[in-house]
Amino acid sequence: MKQDTTTPISRKKERLFLILTGIILLLLFIRLFYVEQKNFTDVNQRLKDGTMINLNAPHLAQNLGALLKKGYYFEDQNDINLIENTIAGSLKSGLKFDNIGELNKQRFNINADQAFEEGGESFKQRVTVSRSLLGYTGDDSVRFIQEKSNPPALPATTDAGLDGSTISGKIFNKKLPVSGVLVRLQMILPQDSIYNDEEAGLIKTQAKQTSAYKLVYVLDDKGQKHLQSIIAFSRTDGNGEYAFKNLPANKAFEVLPLQPGFQFGKTQGTENLDGDETFNFYQSPHTIRLLSARDYNILKKKNRSSSVHRLNLIYGTGQLLPAFLRGF
Repeated sequence: MKQDTTTPISRKKERLFLILTGIILLLLFIRLFYVEQKNFTDVNQRLKDGTMINLNAPHLAQNLGALLKKGYYFEDQNDINLIENTIAGSLKSGLKFDNIGELNKQRFNINADQAFEEGGESFKQRVTVSRSLLGYTGDDSVRFIQEKSNPPALPATTDAGLDGSTISGKIFNKKLPVSGVLVRLQMILPQDSIYNDEEAGLIKTQAKQTSAYKLVYVLDDKGQKHLQSIIAFSRTDGNGEYAFKNLPANKAFEVLPLQPGFQFGKTQGTENLDGDETFNFYQSPHTIRLLSARDYNILKKKNRSSSVHRLNLIYGTGQLLPAFLRGF
């Protein structure tokens, strides 16, 4: 009986193909290496001129301050001074930077009130915008100054007097309740239910107002009242609690705490109040990043190789090609 014999399959073509592929990749890496090297031909000179910095060299704060001044990144010297002082105060021994993005991480954030008082025009504008995002806009824009200088007395529980449900909650700093925080409640109407400026001039309105809330009604042709807006305020008690009771049913509401120097996360609320609701908030210091998105992008673009330490790790050790070859 004739036995089957196995014919060995030659792998010469496979090995040849892998070698050719490796050679092509090697040539591409070599070309990439030399192209990238050309981008760093002026690094040493720019380091001497102060138009580029090594993020891991000594005296980072002073070096960055000089760079910002020479590059005319800011018109106001107070902006540069604040950045320099913040970095100097936040640096820790042994801290290493991978890139300039490290400067925009939380450890270098600046207290918003400090930035407004000590910073220049750029920081003042950024803080003003940030405060508006926290709720200090429109009629409430003056409340920031009022809350800092002479906050009005308000109840922890505000009664709107409309025989409905209650929205309540607590405010914490980590796990501890926070007292004395102003809390704003606002009714949100659908866009098609809001009168525009032309219509507003032709209709009659009626308002009911106390120190804690304001109700605005519009009167139809028959003189019947229709609720148009509710803005109410309360102030947390010793247990960090607040409440708004007797709110109209089936309406949309949003709640937001307001306290100078602090932030409380995003607005919370309900699209349809059909029962009691609870919304808790957590207090944290109001801070802004060291660099605005615009300033960061400009610095990143003009100083792509500012971390010479990282550059040396990638290109200066001569290990790229040997490491590639070891794969074969």
